[in-house]
Amino acid sequence: MITTIVILTFLLISIICYCIYRSKVFDGAKMIAIPVCLMLATTLGVYYKSQLGKPIKSMPPAEWVYIHHVANSERIELWVKVGGESRVYCFPFTDEAQKKLAEAAEASQNGQAVEGKELDVPQGTEHTPGKFDFDIRIIDRSYTK
Repeated sequence: MITTIVILTFLLISIICYCIYRSKVFDGAKMIAIPVCLMLATTLGVYYKSQLGKPIKSMPPAEWVYIHHVANSERIELWVKVGGESRVYCFPFTDEAQKKLAEAAEASQNGQAVEGKELDVPQGTEHTPGKFDFDIRIIDRSYTK
């Protein structure tokens, strides 16, 4: 993926520089076109690399499968599987969320799959941003020999 981004950035810089050099813009603009484009590409590359692997700062989507979580007094980092891909979400700590996720962790350690599903918000009420409105459902997939 990073190779594709680098190649596309190089092509975009080349096209921009070509268009500027072929235009009737004064020579000063033509002389700064390549350095500005290279600086922009470098800045975007450094920013992209710094964002790789960071948790997503929001609540998880409507349905997910629990993998693991870590909680401290300020936030909870929840590692879930969504649509076949694993993601890490980060959201503010609440006692309610910690209790539900502790149940999920215990069930997961016992070999049971745990799903999270967003609770239906009754009509006429609003969803509170940052509130853990999820129901944890333990799926019994125990196998007998």
